[in-house]
Parts: sequence; C-alpha cells; structure tokens
Amino acid sequence: NFEEVYFQLGVLYDRWGRFDKAATMLGKAIELNPKNATALNYLGYSYVDRSMKIQEGEELIKRALALDPENGAYIDSLGWLYYKKGEYSEAEKELRKAAEKIQDAVIFEHLGDAQVKLDKIADAWDSYQKALTFDPKNKSLKKKIKKMEKLVLPRTLQRKVLKRAVGNLLQVASLRSTVALTVELPTANIRSYGIFQYRRPRQWRLDILGSFLAPRMVIVQDEEVQVYPRALEGLLSPFGKKVLATIGDFFNTLSIDAFDSETTQTDRKGRYYYYRSGNKSMLIDSDNGTVRQYTVDDTLVLCFRRHTCEEGLYLPSEIEVYLPAEKIQANLKLRNYVLNKPIDQQVFRSVEE
Repeated sequence: NFEEVYFQLGVLYDRWGRFDKAATMLGKAIELNPKNATALNYLGYSYVDRSMKIQEGEELIKRALALDPENGAYIDSLGWLYYKKGEYSEAEKELRKAAEKIQDAVIFEHLGDAQVKLDKIADAWDSYQKALTFDPKNKSLKKKIKKMEKLVLPRTLQRKVLKRAVGNLLQVASLRSTVALTVELPTANIRSYGIFQYRRPRQWRLDILGSFLAPRMVIVQDEEVQVYPRALEGLLSPFGKKVLATIGDFFNTLSIDAFDSETTQTDRKGRYYYYRSGNKSMLIDSDNGTVRQYTVDDTLVLCFRRHTCEEGLYLPSEIEVYLPAEKIQANLKLRNYVLNKPIDQQVFRSVEE
C-alpha cells in the first residue's frame, strides 16, 4: 500500500515505452491516495499528450490543479490540454502563466507551439529560443527553429541587415541630384537631363530639362503623381507613374519596410540576402546595407548600382529600370548629391503650366 512505489513504477514504465503498464501503476497510486496531485497530473497530461482519453485526462489535470492551483507544471498541463482541443488562445494564456512560474524547456516549447497556431510567429521564435537555452540538445526543438530560420524575426541576422538598409535611408531627410536619363523603347530611344529633389516622407520632384536648361516636363509627387504641363500628362503612362512612385518609396524606405514581416522568406548567398514577400522580392548587400535589386511580380525590376558614400550614407549613383512585358529599359544616373539641405515644401506643390 505504498503509493510512491506505484507512482515511480508508473514513471519507469512510461520511460520504457510501456504506457499501458504505466497507466495501471499511476492509477493504483491515485487509488491509494486520491489527493496525490503529482500522480493525477502525470496521468492526466500523459493521456492528453497522447491524444487519448482526453475527457478523463482533463478531469485528472483539473483535480491536480484544485489541490495545487499555483503549480506551474499543472498549469502547463492545462494549457497543453487546450492546445490539443484546438483552443489556442486559451492555451497561450495558460502556458504564459506556466512560463512565468517555471523556466522549463517543455513549457516554452508548448507556448511556442500555441503561438505558431495563432500566427504569432515572432513570439513563437522567442519562446523556442528560450526553450533551447534550457535544453540545447533537443532535436525536436531544433527542427522547429530550423523551419523558422529563414523568416525575418527579431534578433535574426536577416532582420538586422534589413534594418541597416532602412537606417541608412532614414537619415536622408532631403536630397537633390542632377539626373542623366536614358529610356529605351521598342520604337525609339530618349535621352535627357534633369534635376531630382526628394523630401521625407513622400515628396519628390523630377524636372526634365529641355533647351537652355529650361524645364520641359515636371513630375511631382506630393499626395499623388502629377505631370506638368498638363498637356504632356499622356506621355507618362500609369505604369510609368508607378515606377517613379516606387523609386520615391525606395528613398523613404516604404519599399524596404514592406519586407519586415514574419511571413517574409529569406535566402543567403555569400554577402547577399534575398527577401521574398508575396509578389515582391529584394536583394540587399549585408556588408553595407545597400539595396541592390527590387522586383515586383516580374513586371518591374529596379536595380540600384554604383553606390557612393555621401556624408557616411550609401546612395545609388545609378538606377536601372526594366519593364520586361513592355520591353522598356530606363537608366537614371544620379550625380552631385546634396544631402539634408532644407527644401521649401512649396517645391512639391502644384506647378504652373
């Protein structure tokens, strides 16, 4: 009639892979002492973890909790019960409580599993990393982490590279540059010169110059892209406006920020990181945090080349634009950067024809 012997036999049979015998021994321990909370929890959790006798397992776990409601291991069992029942919000709630009470690999792994089901990928990554510190040789845990290694998650190298690219451009409050523009169309080639001006967060202006350096066409984005004189607006297609707006979004980091997501997939080749999110992709040089290529659904490709260091910031001196479907190619050479000098906001307002 020594209940502890039956409990220890149950544990040994369980580790031996003989759960049928383990359940019998644990049941005997509970029969001898219905208030043996450890045995109640062990048997209840074992049923739940094996997805068998869920209702009986729930009753056993709740009996253990009634005897010791602050026990972190028993709270973990309750959280895992909710997980097995598909009640992931309740599971996360209880597993967080358990993790606050006990620093244990199993509890943090359970918490990570619940967070994955809730699409809280960054939180799950944190939970798995914490679990690994307590159980560095856990193969199951390492496998889960490996599946997430290519995602843009906190403290990963790929997120640091992304943030470095953002940080570089965030320091550009304004810029002014001369532009040499070349456009290759299926029917003709166009060459021109101009002036590009940009002001955070989303204001830019491109003056395309004609004879005697007088503006021939002015393209401005304040709230939307406008072309002046209005009579020339038809020369710039909606897709052309989108291309120019995308270049503006590059400088204000909107294009890069879009990849700072838990669903973004990454690959690494040498010093380059390749990011994919939906129909968009981006290539970043990890050595200096410069964006090298930005692609939208294979219909638009922007290549940023020949970066120069201006006042400690890396900026492209050449932007190549490819529109494969339209067989259009454009090249913008940016020269004589003037950084972070005040630009009157009126420059980006409507332009008189």
